[in-house]
Amino acid sequence: MRRYTIPLVLAALLLLSISLSQFFLSANNGREQARFEPPLYEGFMLQAKEVSLDEFINTMKSHGIEVVLPTRLPKNLVISTIYYKCCPLVAMVVYSARGEKDYRYAELVIEIAPNPFPLSEEHLQQLNNTAVDEYVIKVGKGYARIIPKAPFGDEERNRLFGPQPMAIYWDGGLEYIIGVLPPLSLEDLEYVVRGLEKASWHHEKTGPHLKQGLAAVS
Repeated sequence: MRRYTIPLVLAALLLLSISLSQFFLSANNGREQARFEPPLYEGFMLQAKEVSLDEFINTMKSHGIEVVLPTRLPKNLVISTIYYKCCPLVAMVVYSARGEKDYRYAELVIEIAPNPFPLSEEHLQQLNNTAVDEYVIKVGKGYARIIPKAPFGDEERNRLFGPQPMAIYWDGGLEYIIGVLPPLSLEDLEYVVRGLEKASWHHEKTGPHLKQGLAAVS
């Protein structure tokens, strides 16, 4: 039995990682369809803890990970909370102008999780020539995939809001799923994505959005 222990453990970890992943690609008439699939809310919240921006950045650094965060925010958004769980690592950075902490209903949410196999640069660039319901923009040294109308995995949110803009960005072995809800628009999403920077540099800035965000989660 002992020789089967490691494969069984690895399989269990893989299944758990897949079940918590927010984003998946499914076949739809031969095309890939993007869908924003959140971790099961109750299960995630039982394991996650609320952390401040300082705690989040330092915790990620202790694992040798430097995250990226928005350096600019539209429509008076601030960080309302950050949820962090490990392992597998999943973090939800929640932004709201009305104090919403539930990531299913906040105006801007960034889910951060490991992804060692991002889409290649060549594939992403080809999407601008082949895809009709999404496009790719250059962000720093990388690329972000923009889906103007992406379904959300939570049925209540889908019922209330329907498909909404979503972006996927990869950096340093991490995948960032960025979703917005009204009153934020596709243009607001692009504005946020184009302003992504390394958190250490971002954290040292003294702009009003950062100050407000620190106050909201400290």
